[in-house]
Amino acid sequence: MGRCSAGAPVGCRNFLRNHGKGRPKRRPMRNIAESLTDRMETRKLELVAGESAIWEPVESDELTSDSIRAQQAVTTELPASFVERVIDVIRAPRQPGESHAMTFERRERELRHLFAGLTPLEAMACRKRLTVRSPDDAFAAAFARLSDDRRSRLHEVLAGAPRRALLKAVTSSTSSRG
Repeated sequence: MGRCSAGAPVGCRNFLRNHGKGRPKRRPMRNIAESLTDRMETRKLELVAGESAIWEPVESDELTSDSIRAQQAVTTELPASFVERVIDVIRAPRQPGESHAMTFERRERELRHLFAGLTPLEAMACRKRLTVRSPDDAFAAAFARLSDDRRSRLHEVLAGAPRRALLKAVTSSTSSRG
């Protein structure tokens, strides 16, 4: 490798800096801060002179997620029949001629079916109850007996409740039009 007039190897960083092909020279921070301050002052004057609002509330009859939540009664309690049914499914014994793997697959399939029938708010309450386990909660204790993989897949089913509700609403609105 050759050397430049400064004695540095030709391909090195110092060679590039000394010959103007390195990083661009940085502006002093003082100049940047002054230019930003000037721009901010100019913008403040424009806003005061224009008397324009940055944000104005939009009044519309369109449904939003906030308006839907406000209309619905938020309940954190799951129906007792649902809780009992989930516990029964988890504790269900093995069927005759069924292997252990098939038993756990059947239980997971039944739980998916039960969880898919929940509304988004019920699914959120169920997920919270299963995640924040209290020591005296038989529902959460029974769910904790499932393997990690099965629990995570069932949590995904609960997390997908808003998407399923939206798809159901969209398909029902498109089918009623046509």
